[in-house]
Amino acid sequence: MEQSTRTLFTINAILYLVYAVGVFFIIPNFEKLFDGFETKLEGLSLLVIVTYRFWFIFPVFFIGILFYSKGKEM
Repeated sequence: MEQSTRTLFTINAILYLVYAVGVFFIIPNFEKLFDGFETKLEGLSLLVIVTYRFWFIFPVFFIGILFYSKGKEM
């Protein structure tokens, strides 16, 4: 495996771990907090809350993009 591919896998793994910590500990509390305010969230906050339940899809998505982009270079 060449160096650029290893670097991309490492970055992907780190981002995935950070996101997983947020999914299990931070985002559910964030969602409860804003439910208590009874306000409408906008933009990126709403996107994060809507998609956090599907956290396991993101690594597959990014690895697929990595392999697709590597295939185009050949």
